[in-house]
Amino acid sequence: SSKSYGHLQCYHTAFPFFPCPFFAVCGAAYNNSLGFLFSPGYPDSYPPYQSCKWSINIAPPYNYLRVTVQVMDIASSDRCQTDYLQLDRGNFRHNGRLCGYHSFSYVVNTGITIAFHSEAAVTTRSSGFLLLYKQLRPDEVTSDDMNYVTVDGAKMAASSKAKWL
Repeated sequence: SSKSYGHLQCYHTAFPFFPCPFFAVCGAAYNNSLGFLFSPGYPDSYPPYQSCKWSINIAPPYNYLRVTVQVMDIASSDRCQTDYLQLDRGNFRHNGRLCGYHSFSYVVNTGITIAFHSEAAVTTRSSGFLLLYKQLRPDEVTSDDMNYVTVDGAKMAASSKAKWL
């Protein structure tokens, strides 16, 4: 269930371990050391006509950012043209639109920008995404963190020219 606070929603069922008010905001800038983002309506179906953009910036004393997409359940389409999640991933080569069902984790040495988009043409809605982020100090990062991406439980080279999602 949710409780309305003006144009913001507080989701009790999505995150019962966080006391309300806990808000879902469609787009914002963050520099907290730890947090999470989710698509509008999560964990229920996301609505049509959504365009949200978030940025997460690294703030001292941190130099790195671990991004973990715990759930990505976004309606699939050809080249993810209708509904998608898009991440500008700093030092990784893959910056395209993502859709379908995946989970992944990686570490970047820059801030990131995250965009979520949904259109009206899709008749079946999925639950969207849940993304967690944590800023890291240099002593919390290994060489594996910088050289590999974990996708659906498998470790893949981050520098690979192959699309890893």
